[in-house]
Amino acid sequence: MVSVSSFFDQKTSQESIELLEETVLLSIHYEDLNQIYQKSPEFNYIGRCITQHYYGLSEQRSWSLRRQTAQDRYHHWVKENPNLLDRIPLKHVASYLGMKPETLSRLRSKALKGTP
Repeated sequence: MVSVSSFFDQKTSQESIELLEETVLLSIHYEDLNQIYQKSPEFNYIGRCITQHYYGLSEQRSWSLRRQTAQDRYHHWVKENPNLLDRIPLKHVASYLGMKPETLSRLRSKALKGTP
């Protein structure tokens, strides 16, 4: 996980990342990553592929927030992440989906009743 603009532009981040479960994190300094990229064409290629993959996911999320209804975003998220719904506090799910917790609560209630 990374704040792309903060890491690559070496600026203070405008966001924070909160861990919700016990986690082991590994980190690398910007300068060290660049040294690895310069010394290893293979790692440079892998890093670029990873960056492209996550940029694509970011673009999909941005499109979803702009173009999909709250209901569509919720249903898609549940379909793609069924194991997370019971593990993440609903306020965080709502925030990620770009909606108020009350909206998420209504959508969940409708889904449990089987209504669209």
